[in-house]
Parts: sequence; C-alpha cells; structure tokens
Amino acid sequence: MNYVKANSRTIKMKLSKIDLSNIVAINHSQDKLGLLIDRGSEVEYLEIPAPRAAYQGLNQVANLANKISPLATPTLSDALNIPNQPKSVSYGASIEVDQLKKVVRVELSCELVYSLEESGDFEEEYDDFEDFDEDFHCEEQDY
Repeated sequence: MNYVKANSRTIKMKLSKIDLSNIVAINHSQDKLGLLIDRGSEVEYLEIPAPRAAYQGLNQVANLANKISPLATPTLSDALNIPNQPKSVSYGASIEVDQLKKVVRVELSCELVYSLEESGDFEEEYDDFEDFDEDFHCEEQDY
C-alpha cells in the first residue's frame, strides 16, 4: 500500500506504475480505440474494442500529466491558433502548422507525409487517414 497526501489528508491506496511513453497517438472510431505505437524500428497502428470514455479518459490523463486543463478539448482550429513550436518526438521528423492555409502537416521519420486541412470534409478526410493507417508500418531507415 502507498500513502498519498491530497489536500492535507492522507489517503491509503494501491498504485500501479504504468509506462505509456511508446503510445504516440490515439483515436476512437466505431467503438474501437486506435493506438499508434512506437515499436522502436517501426510505428504500428492497432485497434482494440473500447468505449469512447476510454479515449476521453486517456486524453484527460495525458492533459493532467502535461499540466494542461483536463477538460481541454483541442481541435484543429485550436492547433492553428497556437504558435508553431518545434516538437521533440522519436516517431516524427517534423510537425508543421500553416496558419494561413489552416493545414497541419506531419512528416514521419520513414518519410511518410500526411497533411490535414480544416474544411467542411474534415471528418471524411480523417476517416481516410484512419483507413490508410490500418495496415501501416513505418520502418526505420538509415540516412
């Protein structure tokens, strides 16, 4: 048992250490939780049956861990309104935000490039990206 001090009172609870550092990204569609996992030499996309609440809970945990309001729900519009900051991640070569064209462009280290535009067909475009990812494996290459 571990003892956790919260708001000047001590709570007794069992805690389990977890490591989610290899989970690159998540999504939820048709009662399935999509996971983009960094396997070291490749990036793998998996789907597991899960309610939407699992997706929302993981987002809240990530927000808490990164000191973001747990109720924040970022959208593409939100991303386009923030300054472009360099990202330091093992799976991506670059993430670029074009505020004028309202486009988010992701280039993975295996040279796969994907652009997501904010438009009336955003959901359809995202579904196309999701379908593309079903059998996607990104092999690491020597440069």
